[in-house]
Amino acid sequence: MFSPLFWLGVTELEERMKGFRCEGCGWISTVKRVVCPRCGGKKFQEVYLSGECRLLTFTRLYAVSEGVKDMPLTLGVVEFDNGTRVLGQITSEKVSVGMKLRLAWGLLRVVDGKKIYGFKFKPEN
Repeated sequence: MFSPLFWLGVTELEERMKGFRCEGCGWISTVKRVVCPRCGGKKFQEVYLSGECRLLTFTRLYAVSEGVKDMPLTLGVVEFDNGTRVLGQITSEKVSVGMKLRLAWGLLRVVDGKKIYGFKFKPEN
């Protein structure tokens, strides 16, 4: 599991996820890459993903990793307005494909007494 410190730029006022846009084709990844898998480009610009996104698909997990307190754990793939897709935890019990969500910073799990924070997605209200 990636450390939540990988994503920078999170403040108490604004929750943003860092992405990397290929300068050749415009494709955005949440993982820093050496070469763009779409066009072979090698130059990337840091961008931030924030605001509204839409749920594409989801699943509920009943057997989860140690330290996860939300049972069942709902994971979903969301898509931002710019087309970037991200996998993450969904904080709502009522979930449906197409629902609007927003990024949220929160506790993911506790392992050996250490709190691990990261991004989740909460309903747009």
